Amino acid sequence: MKNTILFIEDERSIRLGGGHLLTASDYEVTTCKDGNEGLRALIEQNYDLIITDLRLPGLNGMEILSASRELCPETGIIIITGYPEIDTAVSAIKKGAFNYLSKPFNSDALLNIVERYFRYRALQLKNDLPRENVREKSQSSHFVGESSALKRLLERLITVARTDLPVWVQGNSGTGKELVANALHNLSKRKDKPYLKINCSATPEDLLETVLFGHEKGFFTGAFQTRKGKFEVADGGTIFFDEIGDMPLSLQARLLTVLDKQIISRLGSHKSIKVNVRTIFATAKDLKKAVKERTFREDLFYRINVIPIQLPPLLEKDWK
Repeated sequence: MKNTILFIEDERSIRLGGGHLLTASDYEVTTCKDGNEGLRALIEQNYDLIITDLRLPGLNGMEILSASRELCPETGIIIITGYPEIDTAVSAIKKGAFNYLSKPFNSDALLNIVERYFRYRALQLKNDLPRENVREKSQSSHFVGESSALKRLLERLITVARTDLPVWVQGNSGTGKELVANALHNLSKRKDKPYLKINCSATPEDLLETVLFGHEKGFFTGAFQTRKGKFEVADGGTIFFDEIGDMPLSLQARLLTVLDKQIISRLGSHKSIKVNVRTIFATAKDLKKAVKERTFREDLFYRINVIPIQLPPLLEKDWK
């Protein structure tokens, strides 16, 4: 059975182009030109995913979001937004939207975000985790113990590792965040591809950008040759960002762009380079508090917090 999508967009070219693209990609698509028409479609039928512009004639995107939470709470929502409305899009995510897509966007961006949602949905709908592959668990052999908490963690890692979605590993210092990141890579289809790590608190701020994105020869004094950054080197594989809460605000915006578009450019170059990197993040900091204190971008927080994994404190009895 095909996945069903309701596409609500008042701009005719985007509505028709997006509808044709998704239909050609084997989705069953219903298109609507305004919010009122979209609401009627929601009342008549349940959809697996709703893609809606924020600004619409009649009901707007936020009202469609609210109505969908009442009518079909299991349906996913992707918000289409212009740059000035990013704050509203973030608010929509806080109210239950899966993600947002910024205008202008191309076909690859639309298909990528839709595919990410359905991978996420498949993960959420899994009622019973596969247990038949003992070899998978051996990849997590650094976790030693028989507690119920540890067994739940290992089962979750096996499932999450099969996706390409961002993972945010939360836990106090010493609880094994790096071990979790290692296991996620080793259990994934990317296990034979590069696996790179970067500690955002240990790397000097003035070097972090070039470490991540690389630079062209002559871009700065001492740049005697072109150097690839971690995103280029890790293409096809995984990057683990340890202590992401310590990443400077000036770099957070650039990281957000890479997560959105999977495109980087070296320092000193305007050439865009397509990369395919799975990202895992960890920090002992309270990122929600950091967002309130404006030391961590709210939109980046919601982008990395797709699949959270909370590690129990070391003193928690069931963890031993």
